[in-house]
Formats: sequence, structure tokens, C-alpha cells
Amino acid sequence: MLHTIKKLSVFAIVAIVAMAFSACSSDEEQPAVLQQLLGKWQPVTRSYTEASANTNTYEIWYKDLTWDRHQTIEGENQLTRKGAFHIENNIIWLRSTNRKGHDVVILEYKFEVNGDNLTLIDIKTQAVTQFKRIK
Repeated sequence: MLHTIKKLSVFAIVAIVAMAFSACSSDEEQPAVLQQLLGKWQPVTRSYTEASANTNTYEIWYKDLTWDRHQTIEGENQLTRKGAFHIENNIIWLRSTNRKGHDVVILEYKFEVNGDNLTLIDIKTQAVTQFKRIK
């Protein structure tokens, strides 16, 4: 009986270690792309609107795979959208909600990061939004 318990304990430890390594491997598959995307981005142009330097709006992309959008409204910085995202190859899926958690929308974009420039292309509409990195 004691021998069986020892075998089960060793098996459980091996299984836990294996799961820990497999969980880390998925994080290692996208660090370069994720590292490029992290930070604060300001929209510069949108294909469906006039080009603008929209200095009152910016988005922040976080390491925990969340993002949020801020706008300066009546001189005050306000959180206007937030959500989570998932990256696979050059596709990003955004889960977007308003600041109260309503209006869940899932959007799918092709994306490209070139230095301090980010381009998002909506897969359904082909609308292009370009961003510049801000400090």
C-alpha cells in the first residue's frame, strides 16, 4: 500500500511539472509579437474617416492580454473601451466592451507592427487603422 502511494505521488509530481512546462510553451510561442504590440498607441489614420491627429484618443496594450482605450473628454482622461485579445500568427482577436462591461464585440484583424507603427486591418470590412507608438 505504501509503495502504491509513493508511485502515485511521483506520478502526480511528474504530471504537475509537465503541465507547468506545457503552459509556459504557449507563452514562448508569441513573445516577440506580443512584446512589439505592448504599450501605448495613438490612432493616426483610419480608412473610413479623414486622416487626423486624434490626440485625445489612445489605446494601451498590456502583457496580460488585455487592452483599453482612453479619450480626453471635456479635459478629463476617461476609459471608454476595454477588453481582452488573443494573437495567432498575424491575426489578433479583440473582445471589446464599454467601460461598464456591456456591448461585447469580438473583432478580427490582421496586424503588423513596424517599429513605432501599428496597422490593423479589419478582416470583415478591410477598414485600415494606423497607429503610432506614444510614450
